[in-house]
Amino acid sequence: MADQRPQTDALSAATFEPRTDAVVETRRRVTPVGMAIGLSGLLIAYVLFFLLTARSVSVTVSAETPSSISISGIHLPFGERYLVRPGTYAMTVTAEGYRPYAGNLVVDDTEIQSQTIQLTPLPGTLVIDSSPVSAMVSLDGNTIGNTPLTIEGIEAGSVTMILSTDRYLSYESVIDVAGRAKTQRFSINLIPGWARVTIETDPTEVDVSIDNEPASIREGVLDIMQGERQITLASPGYVDQVINVTAIADSDIDLGRIELIPAAGLLRLSSIPTGAVVTRDGRFVGA
Repeated sequence: MADQRPQTDALSAATFEPRTDAVVETRRRVTPVGMAIGLSGLLIAYVLFFLLTARSVSVTVSAETPSSISISGIHLPFGERYLVRPGTYAMTVTAEGYRPYAGNLVVDDTEIQSQTIQLTPLPGTLVIDSSPVSAMVSLDGNTIGNTPLTIEGIEAGSVTMILSTDRYLSYESVIDVAGRAKTQRFSINLIPGWARVTIETDPTEVDVSIDNEPASIREGVLDIMQGERQITLASPGYVDQVINVTAIADSDIDLGRIELIPAAGLLRLSSIPTGAVVTRDGRFVGA
């Protein structure tokens, strides 16, 4: 045992490794408050940029009813005007009773600008009545029909309307068609085209003609169309009576009592013996 030596472990060379410092990555946390502040800052910056570069634009709509304006893109209503940056924007305008408008709003670098939109009214409807009925209706020279008449789909604007029928004065008027899907009613009383002539004759039974056309007296009244007229009264055994009158439409004329003159007669005389001398009022008329 005295000869045994203590056992030792064998030593080996170790690989050299340089010292390195541990790097720990750290990230800054974004809080909701910080995000809100950042977004607010961006928004304020954009608003300031928009206000500095925008132009004031007025859009005037010509319509009888309230209108609604829609503009694409970013714009800011400011009273009756809009703040809009230069560029081209789609714009639509609507109003009750009008056709919708669709077009472009072009904004240039001018500080203050304006644009007027003229809306087109929708067609309207005309209802036309007359007294008497069945009067012929024409619009701008085109025959439409007879009363009572309903005309649909007529465009807004001025139109010349004429109503005519036999024995009545024609009615003519320029009317304004409102359109806007509205219904307008017109009731026209046509004026008689004749004068009412009161006449009494002796004898009572007479034949009457006006300008050589047969006529009749009804309850002592004779209707004569307006103008220069010639009335002829005739009865067997009487001389024809001719009367010239100026007839005014829808007026009254009183001719009073008219006595026809008896026609001259034929007297045949004979005597026995023949050859007797005949005188009248002391004057010789024959033998």
